[in-house]
Amino acid sequence: MKATALILLALRVVGSSACATDITDVDAFLNMEASFDLVIDVRNWDEYTGSGDAACNSGGDARKCDYGHHPSMSFLENPFRADKAAVYKVDNANTVEMAVVDALKRCYGTSIGATKIMTSCHSGSRSGFFQDKLVEAGFACANVYNFVPGARGIYQAWEAGNFSNATLMMLNETGNPGRFDYSACPFDTSGTSNTTSDPQVSGASGAAPWGLGLTAFLVGLLA
Repeated sequence: MKATALILLALRVVGSSACATDITDVDAFLNMEASFDLVIDVRNWDEYTGSGDAACNSGGDARKCDYGHHPSMSFLENPFRADKAAVYKVDNANTVEMAVVDALKRCYGTSIGATKIMTSCHSGSRSGFFQDKLVEAGFACANVYNFVPGARGIYQAWEAGNFSNATLMMLNETGNPGRFDYSACPFDTSGTSNTTSDPQVSGASGAAPWGLGLTAFLVGLLA
């Protein structure tokens, strides 16, 4: 099956109709990787670096903070939290730090509509909510992809091949590439600002509850 056939196009109803493009297969990601202007990871720093943090690994996935990151994925740092996560839980709901979204919007300026981005996290949930906020901020829905398998999916594919496939290599370190570098932005290089800090819980901006439920159902089928 061609990689393009493994990309799911789904409608999400978030206030008004908004489209979202999900990459549901690791091979499809590898085939598309070079086409992205930016690939970002919205997990926390322990997850990204594969620190092996015991508290992190005590939840539903005992290896959650062991996977590390793929060398194509820049860490999108939230400077307002100790764990540096751009998407995090508040009362068990995904919450997005809007200062980070605003910084990316300013970074790409007038080219925002043509900028092609892929978001990733552990297994597609947090990155999906961040994807929604990017689209709400003005990035073109057709150009913003959510990588559903996430870090876990890449690691499992790498592991299944006895760690022999170099294109799937996951890194347990702070660099390669590490934190997203705002100094390389084509427009505004100032990065995040506390004057724009505005955490938004999933379902904010008038999101219809049944629309969010449909999204969760679709992602659940693909997990």
